[in-house]
Amino acid sequence: MRSIASKAVLFVVIAVILTPTLTRAGAPAESEGPPADAGAPARPAAANVELSEITVTGSRIITNGNEAPTPVTVVNPEQMSITRPTSVFDNLSTLPMFSGSFGNNNAPDNAPNANTAVSALNLRNLGPLRALILFDGHRVPPTTADGLIDINTLPQMLLQRVDVVTGGASAVYGSDAVTGVVNFVLDKRFSGLKAVVQGGVSSHDDSESYRVGLAGGSQVAERGHFIWSVERYKNNGVTRREDRPWSAADPVYVGQGTAANPFVLVQNARLSNTSFGGLITGVRKGAATVISPLTGQQFLSDGSLAPFNPGTATVTKNVASGGDGGYFSNLSLTPPTITNQGFGRFEYDFTDNFTGYMQVSLAETLLSGQHSANMQANTFTIFNGNTYLPASIQTALASIGPASSLSLSRLTRDLAYDSLQDQTNDALNFTTGLTGTVFSNFKWDAYYTSGESRVSSTLTNNINLPNLYAAVDAVKDSSGNTVCRLTLTNPGL
Repeated sequence: MRSIASKAVLFVVIAVILTPTLTRAGAPAESEGPPADAGAPARPAAANVELSEITVTGSRIITNGNEAPTPVTVVNPEQMSITRPTSVFDNLSTLPMFSGSFGNNNAPDNAPNANTAVSALNLRNLGPLRALILFDGHRVPPTTADGLIDINTLPQMLLQRVDVVTGGASAVYGSDAVTGVVNFVLDKRFSGLKAVVQGGVSSHDDSESYRVGLAGGSQVAERGHFIWSVERYKNNGVTRREDRPWSAADPVYVGQGTAANPFVLVQNARLSNTSFGGLITGVRKGAATVISPLTGQQFLSDGSLAPFNPGTATVTKNVASGGDGGYFSNLSLTPPTITNQGFGRFEYDFTDNFTGYMQVSLAETLLSGQHSANMQANTFTIFNGNTYLPASIQTALASIGPASSLSLSRLTRDLAYDSLQDQTNDALNFTTGLTGTVFSNFKWDAYYTSGESRVSSTLTNNINLPNLYAAVDAVKDSSGNTVCRLTLTNPGL
């Protein structure tokens, strides 16, 4: 299914910033008052006092963060990449202020109907929508339908620095800057050529990754300047049971994280309300539930029944430690990810105080993972007379009545082990504008921005639930062949 996540975002901003330098000149030689004593030394004339520069931050962060009037953290991406040479987002997410950020390590299997192919900064852990993301002082169009901005869509090789206003700035920027502002400052005058080629693998011989990129900049026709970059990043991801043997124990956190109900790590966590072969959760006679020794039994791989061990209960409903329930394995710890990004910008100085520019950015993120919806339990109704029921169960149901049935909870993971969901996020941003200086002190910037993002999700080897439920309800036809009951009651369906 393909839908437009966000249509064109258009706005024009004109900002004026005044940076005056105040000088106190012509001060009196000495203050008024009674004359000095004749014997006292004469006071020297007051010298001219030059005040510090005063910067008024309007709708953009345009000054060095170390001299800004608001608390600003200045991050140099090149310095941070020395310890974590993956992406700017990964570098920023290691800072305490961004501890709540989430990257595209959230596989689509964890949220099948949402866009998870995005790396969003979460300032002060109050939600990514509460922090304003700027690119060179301009608002960045959203990447997703719910307003998130993928940091990986920005040209990382051409960033000069990242300025983070760590205090709430909603009074200046609006309600989208409740927790602060993150401004990615572009190196607009970069000249030359630089490249990056890197690869890596974890100590467990998984999560193989590589990154390649090329960026350049040059002067055009004396007054023009052009910069560009292309980048590609790929990570093969980490699956649980195959790549990390310790995950075979299925460790899961339970609890609510409160003082009364703290998080507790449970080993060998299992679902206590379902099993892989099928757990009988109830027996019915028509619409009424009846008491039966079949309730609480589970089907084994050979079709026979056996008692079901629900395991040791935890504080989280239907999650137990040990027992015969289904378990949470085979989902990705980090999904396979591919990111492609391209950027170009051209600016021209019409005069020393008047410049025009245009820039375009195109990014694509591809994410893969197992479809977790197929890892959930399904509830089936098995009617009396089902072909596949063992004779002993047929006899037990027949003693209840012809309209008797079983309610069965089964984890259908064996039918969807290869079920995958691929998600692609395409983002295109275009900006053009004019900037200049008037009266030596006034800087102005008028610009137009358009953004479009498209999200596409594809399911492979997905379970056809209508066919599954029809196949489970199997009976004998007049010729003694096993068929779906549906073919007898609704032949055309």
